Amino acid sequence: MKRINVRCIVSALAVMLLFSQMDLHAQVTVVLQQPPPFQFKIEHMWKVTLINPTTTTYRVYLHGVASESAKGQIVSATTAAFSLAPGVKVVNSRELVPMSVDVNNNKYANVVENVGAVPTGDYEICVTVFNAETGVELGTQCIQAQTQNMSQVELLLPENGVKIISGGGTDVAGSGNDGMTTTGTKTNEDTGIPANYVNGSSITFNWLPPSPIPPGVKATYSIRIAEMLGNQSPSDALLSNPAFYKNQNIYSSVFLYPTGGRRFENNRTYAWQVGAYLNNELISESETWEFTYTDNSQHTFVDNKSTSANELGNTSSSFAGQHLLLASTDNSQLADMIYENEKENKPSPLLFSGNAKLSWETGYKDLPFSEVPKSILTAELNPSLILYDLPITANILLSSQNGSDRQSINRFAFNVDFKSYRENLKTRLGDKIKELSGWDNFMMSFIALGIGINYPSYSDYTLKGVPVTGINVELNPGILYAAFAASKNQRSIQNIAYQRNLYAGRLGLGKKEGTHLFFTGVYVKDDENSMTVSSTTSAMGPSISPGSIPLTPKANDVFGMETKLALFQDHILIEGEGNAAILTRDTRDADLEIKEIPSWIKGVLHPKISSSFDYSYSGKISYNNTGSATRISFNTKMIGPGYVSLGAPNLRNDQIAYEAKAEQGLFSRKISLSTFFRTSHDNLIDWKSSTTTTSAYGLNLGLNFPKLPFLQVSYSPVVQKNDDSVLTRKVENKTSMLSAVTGYVLLIDELNISTTVAYTRNEALTLSGLSDYHTNSISITEGVSFNNPFSFSGTWGLIKTASLSLNSHISNYDFSVNAAFSEFLTSTIGVDVTAEEAVNHKTGFYLTTTISPWKNITLNARAEQTAYKDLADNTLNYDELIFHVALNVQW
Repeated sequence: MKRINVRCIVSALAVMLLFSQMDLHAQVTVVLQQPPPFQFKIEHMWKVTLINPTTTTYRVYLHGVASESAKGQIVSATTAAFSLAPGVKVVNSRELVPMSVDVNNNKYANVVENVGAVPTGDYEICVTVFNAETGVELGTQCIQAQTQNMSQVELLLPENGVKIISGGGTDVAGSGNDGMTTTGTKTNEDTGIPANYVNGSSITFNWLPPSPIPPGVKATYSIRIAEMLGNQSPSDALLSNPAFYKNQNIYSSVFLYPTGGRRFENNRTYAWQVGAYLNNELISESETWEFTYTDNSQHTFVDNKSTSANELGNTSSSFAGQHLLLASTDNSQLADMIYENEKENKPSPLLFSGNAKLSWETGYKDLPFSEVPKSILTAELNPSLILYDLPITANILLSSQNGSDRQSINRFAFNVDFKSYRENLKTRLGDKIKELSGWDNFMMSFIALGIGINYPSYSDYTLKGVPVTGINVELNPGILYAAFAASKNQRSIQNIAYQRNLYAGRLGLGKKEGTHLFFTGVYVKDDENSMTVSSTTSAMGPSISPGSIPLTPKANDVFGMETKLALFQDHILIEGEGNAAILTRDTRDADLEIKEIPSWIKGVLHPKISSSFDYSYSGKISYNNTGSATRISFNTKMIGPGYVSLGAPNLRNDQIAYEAKAEQGLFSRKISLSTFFRTSHDNLIDWKSSTTTTSAYGLNLGLNFPKLPFLQVSYSPVVQKNDDSVLTRKVENKTSMLSAVTGYVLLIDELNISTTVAYTRNEALTLSGLSDYHTNSISITEGVSFNNPFSFSGTWGLIKTASLSLNSHISNYDFSVNAAFSEFLTSTIGVDVTAEEAVNHKTGFYLTTTISPWKNITLNARAEQTAYKDLADNTLNYDELIFHVALNVQW
């Protein structure tokens, strides 16, 4: 009985609340739902409840108006007529079709068309219900709303694709990718990925904040870091994998990975993303980037066979703790078999190889900053079959980390390696390659064929980085080019994600790597029947904590054209791309009638009231002369504020950017010089209160002479500022990165002594000075190896951080011993100590052993004990002993 009474009271209060908002003279009460903070989309106007207290059923229509306090009426809309019976009715937008939308201020027509929103301002939103038969007003309500359109969070450091190296070694210097490094860098000439040198796990994460932020509003940030497994993309890893580290209470745009965080694992790749909040409400997410972490302090030694050990890259590494899933396949055994077959200059009808990997990790504690489970069991099977030179591979991955509240980690992929097939035929046949049969020529035209989970890559603006479970085909016979990918992009997860299907295709003329003209189409749609969600469910899922953005089924169409012109033996490349996209934020919404949208678009795409249309374009001209070690490029891009491709998630839009780069090697690349300049600005359609401009330049100098210490120096400042006339919204953020790293290897008979010294300075300055941040870091690494099984490595580092609320001194000590007893048995033992003065300290011990009892079987075992103590809050203390065991079998 008590339970019934409580329910009656709650129901009565709800009815009283609704009727308290009634106009006593109105025949119908209108109750508007408040839009999300700082946002107002056109579809928000129809989040309305109607109360008909009479006994009459009316035929009615709705008329809505959004007026800004200074700019006047911006947009109005009128619905179709529908029936309103007595009682309470929650309006379904599908009942409102056809709906007409009029932009009353032509200055902002592009805002409504491209973004489906209104300009920044203070708004009064009114919805009136009219009797459709008499035209008499039956009721109305107005609410106040503030909108603040802002730039998206822009990631700066660590750079996308960077290799981060902790500890000693001479393989850490060289030429950076674009100069924006915080440390000494080395660029892999094959991949173009730069490397950064850091102290332990003390990685500095840096980004530019959204702009402009409203006065009196608290801006905070969150960061999420997840390990990438197999061939996952960064965005897939963040949606599928548990967080290795997460933090939702960051008050600055510079974040130093904390001492209390788990140490990043050696030779593993991580994805990261930042979310921006205003008054604890999520308002934007950054793009997703990745970095690879290598811990040389555990395993570095220098070969005693080279008189040029001081040249970059002359460092040998031996480590037994490599993670199970560094790549989707390991084709070293396959490559050996292909090579042996090539020596006979004839194809074998059948070759079979592969590898199987099984790993178990246990001992993880439940920590507030991590979602890693206590134990992890992972299995991967990678069989490979060579059928007449054609490599066919499969990848099966199963992990106990798979969770029902995230996208699936478990996967199956089946691929044909046509690249190896072409290279093998060219090597075996030489000049006779032109005499290939029709079947061989047809097979040579394939670029990709995959079944299962694939990651098709068309361009940065259309399709890149999202998983597609189904089929992926790409072929280039002669001058014809075609590609197709389908069909499932994500699975349905209750209250987190709708099932999403993706279909993409390309068709054109020319060679993919040479001169060509391609046309692209991408269609993505959520299945609105795949689940039922509440109107308040967050659309962010596990990647960023839930915010105020409701989860709705979306649809997206992208059409584009890409061209490339290769001149003078590919020394000069001219590239261009243009795309148009329409995004429907809720496929359940009413159809839209708006004069600003061309009729042919309406006929083909059937836009809804939550649809927006925009476009992007890019162009690039580059000169590359490997003989003179010269590379020069200039590129530009424009991404409209409403341009969205669900095939390229979190693409930073509303920007026009220009960038120039130049790299030059001198004296057989013993001296490397590089520089870049880039600038961009937003507010392309005057929908924000100000225009934000970001400018950056970088300088790199690398010296790499034999028998002399190497030196790498880089400097790169970034400035973000806007032209807001309101002083409290004005922005001027300055970030600068200065780094220097030097090292030398001394060879004395059978003794090798390597020394590396690195210095880094990061500085972030704001207009008010309240969020200023300074970090200085220095580290010295010493490595000693003998012509015997033993080598030693030690690192000392100091990091000083200063801000208005924090002054920190972090000291780090790391010492390890590596013993290669034989080619079948190696071990590494080490200790690392990190202490933040008067704040915390952490001590770690580790032991790693690799045993290879047979040629194709390897067993890796690692024990790692970590004790962390927080001197101010003992609830943050933890002590964990983690065991890793991995078995790798090749055949």
